[in-house]
Amino acid sequence: MSAPLAALIVDDEPLARATLRLLLDRDPDVEVVGECDSGAAALEVIAREDVALLFLDIRMPDLDGLTALARLAAPPTTVLVTAFADHALGAFDLDVADYLLKPFDDARFARALERARRHALARRAARPAPAPLERLVIRTGSRIASLQVDDIDWIEAQDYYAEVHAGGRSFLVRQSLHKLAASLDPSRFVRIHRKTIVNVKRVKELEPMFHGEHVVFLHDGTRLKLSRTFKDQVDRLLGLL
Repeated sequence: MSAPLAALIVDDEPLARATLRLLLDRDPDVEVVGECDSGAAALEVIAREDVALLFLDIRMPDLDGLTALARLAAPPTTVLVTAFADHALGAFDLDVADYLLKPFDDARFARALERARRHALARRAARPAPAPLERLVIRTGSRIASLQVDDIDWIEAQDYYAEVHAGGRSFLVRQSLHKLAASLDPSRFVRIHRKTIVNVKRVKELEPMFHGEHVVFLHDGTRLKLSRTFKDQVDRLLGLL
């Protein structure tokens, strides 16, 4: 389960954010982990998420994009998306991957994304891989419990949290699905949907549906949707390829 690149969209215009999300959602190697309407809000998300790709507007209320970017000691790979061409020189002083001028077409966006992707993947490859997570600390009210990762059946996204299902019980973990997925052993856990990860040992069978999608049946009877985007990597881990 190679973790997709976490992307953050920052623009004060709702339509601009929706357009970027639509384009990014087409790419299975990218996961949008948040949308912000100001530079200040973006800094908060970057502080809690391992953001790899940042699509950042420049002129915004509260805190503009370039000022926010300059405040980051180690900024994510950044594509500036703006309607104004007069900030290009200052932008490249901040070592951005690309400067995307609105309005842009799909082909121009694809080039910017590919340039940013190569940069972000090179950064990831240069970092030492951490040891896979072996247990989770679960907090329920005033109680703290330890859950062995092998006991997890499946995990689903719940906004900025992850809901872990194990042995018929569910626990809310205070980190995003993307961040949790990056810490799991890719030989034991596989993403079957943008919002779902399963323990490979819990998979009983796959049943085909329409348009290339499948249903994943777990040994406890749980039915989960398998998106066709992730079918090949599921097959590979299950030894079907």
